[in-house]
Amino acid sequence: LALDGFNNARREGRPFRKATRIGIGINTGSLMVGTIGGPDRLDNAVIGDAVNVASRVESLTKLYGTSFLISGNTYRGLSNASAYQFRQLDRVVVQGRSEPVPIYEVLDGLDVETREAKLHTRERFDEARSAYANQAFAQAEKLFGECLTRSPNDAAAKLYIARCRRLVAQGAPRNWQVETVV
Repeated sequence: LALDGFNNARREGRPFRKATRIGIGINTGSLMVGTIGGPDRLDNAVIGDAVNVASRVESLTKLYGTSFLISGNTYRGLSNASAYQFRQLDRVVVQGRSEPVPIYEVLDGLDVETREAKLHTRERFDEARSAYANQAFAQAEKLFGECLTRSPNDAAAKLYIARCRRLVAQGAPRNWQVETVV
């Protein structure tokens, strides 16, 4: 919401200015923090698998057209997950990992209309993801299309529809996995 205020202030007198968009990716796990360098230059660094996964999750915000994603590790670590609104978007195999990482879109913080539309279609979106996982691509495409009728700007549903169409046209590869490799 603060970003909306910032963008509105920037547009005053300049209505054609592009809005600033951000992408936040959060992962939970062990890491190392330290200061490295010499007498003329010091640098603080954070390293570890958890940091790499967080970076990959953040980069996925562009692909899925959302501003806030968390990993399955973060989701499972929440003490009161029911206090927030989420929807699972995918399971992705990120660079440097062989196991898929579940990713969740955080719906809190979206404008009211967008959040309500995604909450209204969350169950249908889950059904569509299940059909997709079971290689029922035509049915998955239909269900994702139903999500778009209620939430026409749902970039994740559009992405899945494109995937489904490609898989219907070309068929699933012999070694097809439900996980997205990025």
